[in-house]
Amino acid sequence: MKKVFLLLIVLATSGVFAHPPHFQTTPYQVASSSRINVRAEPNTDATVVTQLDPGTQVDVTGHTEGETLSGNAVWLIVSIPAGSGYVHSSLLRPADSGGVPAGIEVALAASPPRGVPANPNADRTARAVLRYLNTLPERGDNRVVSGQFGAFGDGTSRESAEQQVQEVFDESGHYPALTGMDYKRWDMMNGNDFSEPNGFLIDYWNAGGLVNLSWHANNPWTGGSSNDWENPNTSDPWDTRPVTELLMLGNPAAIQWRAMLDNIASGLQELEDAGVVVIWRPLHEMNGGWAWWHRQDPEAFKALWRDMFDYFTYEKGLNNLLWAYTPMMNGSDFDPSPAVFYPGGGYVDFVGLDKYMNIGEDPLNLNRRGEYDAIRALDKPIGLFEFGPIPASGEGWDGPRYNYANLIRDIRDLYPEVVLFQAWEYVWQIGWHDNAAGLMTDPWVITRDELPGF
Repeated sequence: MKKVFLLLIVLATSGVFAHPPHFQTTPYQVASSSRINVRAEPNTDATVVTQLDPGTQVDVTGHTEGETLSGNAVWLIVSIPAGSGYVHSSLLRPADSGGVPAGIEVALAASPPRGVPANPNADRTARAVLRYLNTLPERGDNRVVSGQFGAFGDGTSRESAEQQVQEVFDESGHYPALTGMDYKRWDMMNGNDFSEPNGFLIDYWNAGGLVNLSWHANNPWTGGSSNDWENPNTSDPWDTRPVTELLMLGNPAAIQWRAMLDNIASGLQELEDAGVVVIWRPLHEMNGGWAWWHRQDPEAFKALWRDMFDYFTYEKGLNNLLWAYTPMMNGSDFDPSPAVFYPGGGYVDFVGLDKYMNIGEDPLNLNRRGEYDAIRALDKPIGLFEFGPIPASGEGWDGPRYNYANLIRDIRDLYPEVVLFQAWEYVWQIGWHDNAAGLMTDPWVITRDELPGF
């Protein structure tokens, strides 16, 4: 049986049932690693009549159509001591390991039209941001959002993030339209306080900018850093631990992972409460080899992504998120295509590439091994969410400075469907190199003061 997905009732060929037909009582169990709500009506606004703990078995007595969540409108009718209630079908799975009961099959969330959020409950502002970014390739000018990342690495802070965007302004007279932070240094396993990154992002949003967040998550098995990827339980020194374990009820790593997600959701909730739309970029560079979520079975990775999406969307109600799937450029001909791990259009709003240039690379090459073509085929807005004009190792930091105007030149000439770029921090930042003014004043580039009010 596949690991994580939504359950979809296959309705009769005559159409949607106005009233549920006879349905043999069938035992199901809670598929989530956290409590789920049983509601008085089949919609998320209805009264919660009780909650069910992870793994709890419950009798399903029927099904009906209700609020559509992630492309799925089927709700299951469950028997409870007070009578009956409704649970969305994505939250329960058959308890009988013999298979899926007749009339039910597994299905993924449907992909919405391009420019429409994967989260069917996305708020008005999130919808406006995605709609705006999706239409940029149709423009003649002002069609690529400029970005300077804020803070992730050791020694960085809100202050260093502010310095980096300020330097762009000082050199060009314009602030980048986009900035970002990484929750790694402030999550429950590190600083355990989101006030610093969130304060920076809230202020930047209120000043008229766009924001994004990544998360170099610690290893949920060991508590080590994101780079703690080795699996000591196999003979292959390149193996990572299988992320399927993070979806197994009762597994210690799964319990820890869910606690980590709860913690991250609390930070994202603060941003939602402040009215901030977040381009959320989790589990990035999944086709690489440096993190514990890398080198996974593609179906297992997809399941992990979908589980996070469903948990943040339906359990946590985070309707301010736009989801960005961002693999990296392939390091060799043997690396998997960036599209191999794609969880599906029903779980993603943006696609992108993380690109660090080689020494002497001119022009920019995003398609050395077909990466740009593979991402472009996914039919979502495209961004360079991490860009560095020198290698990711930092090699060449003390050599000739990159002419940042060449970046928009190459996007215009070679990759015109790219709608945003974000320079990374440290020696990759715009202010470290040359010609910030040439970049930021180019007719194709959108600066913070040129963004619409969302």
